Amino acid sequence: MSRIHISGIGVVSPVGIGKAEFFAGLEAGKSGIDELTLFEPVGKCEHAAEVGEFEWKEYCFSKQTYADRCTGFALASARMALEDGGVGLPVPEESEKTGFCFGTMWGCAESMEKFFEPVAQGKGKRASSLVFSHSYPNCPTSFTCIELGLRGYSTSFAGSPLAGLWALRSAFDAVASGACGRVVAGAADALSHIRFSNAEANQTLPATAGLTPPAPGGKGWDLWSRVPGEGAVSLLLESDESLAARGGSSLAVIESILDGGAPDGDKVCLHRADAGSVTALYEIISRVNSIRKDGGAEVALGPEKTGFRVHLAL
Repeated sequence: MSRIHISGIGVVSPVGIGKAEFFAGLEAGKSGIDELTLFEPVGKCEHAAEVGEFEWKEYCFSKQTYADRCTGFALASARMALEDGGVGLPVPEESEKTGFCFGTMWGCAESMEKFFEPVAQGKGKRASSLVFSHSYPNCPTSFTCIELGLRGYSTSFAGSPLAGLWALRSAFDAVASGACGRVVAGAADALSHIRFSNAEANQTLPATAGLTPPAPGGKGWDLWSRVPGEGAVSLLLESDESLAARGGSSLAVIESILDGGAPDGDKVCLHRADAGSVTALYEIISRVNSIRKDGGAEVALGPEKTGFRVHLAL
């Protein structure tokens, strides 16, 4: 079987947009948590990990009038991963087909809320058909594929904190089976009022009013680790043949993705099954960066009991 390479990384994060800014933010110990500005606070939580100064239209090739934050994050991270891997964009129709596998927990909840708000107020005629078309959980996938010219294998996963891992597994299988020479595996979630309201109803939203977030891991961090956040990450996966044909460079090799089982020996378990799609992929690319700095030992990524295990070997 052809080896599966990670040849590009794209990140939209509260600690930095783009691979360089993201890793610099991690090394500087940034948490990305600050006062909530996107909408009025819910309950006693007045903070969030927001992506600042983000404009989704900068990542479009065509003139678009609307996209919610989740779709914009997905588009931006996928484009950055492809550009990081040296793939020309938008991908020409005659070139090798590129796929996109995407996962999200909350999907386009922001668009759902915008569409149903006038309906709930008894003003259904004011509901926007454009916004409604962007409320489906597969909208980030289709929007990104159209904008970037991705005509290969694509699929969407939604409604689970493991959706991003399912997308990664699907992309890996597509490349490994020869169905597609290169596939972007991505995950994204955006902040929305409905997410905060849901967390408040389930009593999982922390009370942060009047408090100041500490440094990550500092005193009181357990409280702040439950503050909602947003972001996206994409990994460009390629076969040996695809990478060689265009003279691309490999950042890492994914040797296997296995269902279940704990990492063996001294290999490192990086995420739990409930860690969330974006968090899981953040941890993968963060570890790719540390492996490169350390000179190359193999590291296993996986949940302690269920889910996936990813071996990265450089």
